[in-house]
Amino acid sequence: MADRSDGDARLASGQAWIDFCEELKGAGADLLRDAAPKSDVDLAEGHRYLTRMLRSAFELIMEGGNPASPVLFRSLHETLKIGWDNPDNVHWNANLSGAYDYRIYGTRGDAHYMSFGVYAGSFGRGGRRTVAYVSADDLDVADDGSFEVVLSGREHEGNWIHIDPDASTLMIRQTFWDKPNEREAKLDIERIHAKNPPPPLDPGFVASAFRRTTRYLRGTNKLFFDMSDMWKEKPNTFFPSDPVVAAQTQGIPGMYYASGWWQCAPDAALVLDVVPPKCRYWGFVLSNYWGESFEYRHRTVHNNKKTASYRPDGSVRWVIAHEDPELPNANWLDTGGHDAGIWTIRWLEAETHPHPDIRVMKLDEARALTG
Repeated sequence: MADRSDGDARLASGQAWIDFCEELKGAGADLLRDAAPKSDVDLAEGHRYLTRMLRSAFELIMEGGNPASPVLFRSLHETLKIGWDNPDNVHWNANLSGAYDYRIYGTRGDAHYMSFGVYAGSFGRGGRRTVAYVSADDLDVADDGSFEVVLSGREHEGNWIHIDPDASTLMIRQTFWDKPNEREAKLDIERIHAKNPPPPLDPGFVASAFRRTTRYLRGTNKLFFDMSDMWKEKPNTFFPSDPVVAAQTQGIPGMYYASGWWQCAPDAALVLDVVPPKCRYWGFVLSNYWGESFEYRHRTVHNNKKTASYRPDGSVRWVIAHEDPELPNANWLDTGGHDAGIWTIRWLEAETHPHPDIRVMKLDEARALTG
């Protein structure tokens, strides 16, 4: 009752909303840190990013923040991006608690790769911890694509995912070869043995959700902006995958991530060559400082194992430039008005983890390449 009374008083006095707005000022100041880019497009995208993160936080925390009444929401897509997202992915999230048992049910869809990750911790408090990670390949799925899976602390017959007492988040990933033209899974979640509807909205919950929302926003900003600043110290380089950081940021086990900061002057081109390893999936994408992939709905800013063009020797060549040099058997990636940003390559279940060879040259020189 103490929390409820406190929350009721904070809402009635307006203090909960005042504190929330004050903390939002700090989130805006995060965009102006010394190392952050200051170009017009970067500042515009940074401020839009804050609105998207608020939308994400409200969905996750205010609307779906009660694990006793779980809600699945589409948490990563064309207009909601975080942590250098993969344009080939769609993510669904739900809040969980190890105190309850849950059932997820629906149809599998066309995704090349689908997985269920359960995490403890939060971005607002230093990152996540992986509790369980299960590929849909390991689940029994009916011929019509329907399936269900139970998440609980005690073993369950059929498809089952173990969750620890401190489990807090479920993330369902789907990875597509051609996302606009493939069917997403249709999924729902319910708490097993829930007999009554949720109680009326608690003022204490709302006041707490305001605090959790700004903590999530500020913590996420620091986590990812700090990584961008680190990569900026050595531009046009790929930094090797860090399993600890990948786990803290809900990375996929078995996925090798290589990221870094690229720079490309308006009259220049970056030419990258690599022989992809044998692997289940690979993808390469350009993103901004804030952790968002560039606008892939309208520009060619990424490709994958199936959509890329290959050279006769089996290698892949990417050309990053402000305009298309129109090289045969090469993959031009549009900078989207940026002179710099983050690049990320992903190798899933790969035999090796090569980093591309990188050349910086004038755009006219790139147009003349024959080898």
